Amino acid sequence: MLIAMKLYISKGRSSLDALIFMKKVLKACIDKPKLILCDRGPWYGYALRKLGLNYRHETFGLRNAIERWFFLLKHRTKRF
Repeated sequence: MLIAMKLYISKGRSSLDALIFMKKVLKACIDKPKLILCDRGPWYGYALRKLGLNYRHETFGLRNAIERWFFLLKHRTKRF
């Protein structure tokens, strides 16, 4: 199985940034996701509702591994 990963970085944390990001994610998906887990950033709720997607706020749990990875990425890129 081949897995391709992409990284999307935006300058801000607005609802518009979240909407643009989610549209790019949906283009890469074969099927419409049944549920999206997100943190409590208010910009995600607007974007996901606008696209008609089911979502759930989750601070720890399944999202935690991804959050740890991004923490490590931010920590390492600050050195440059």
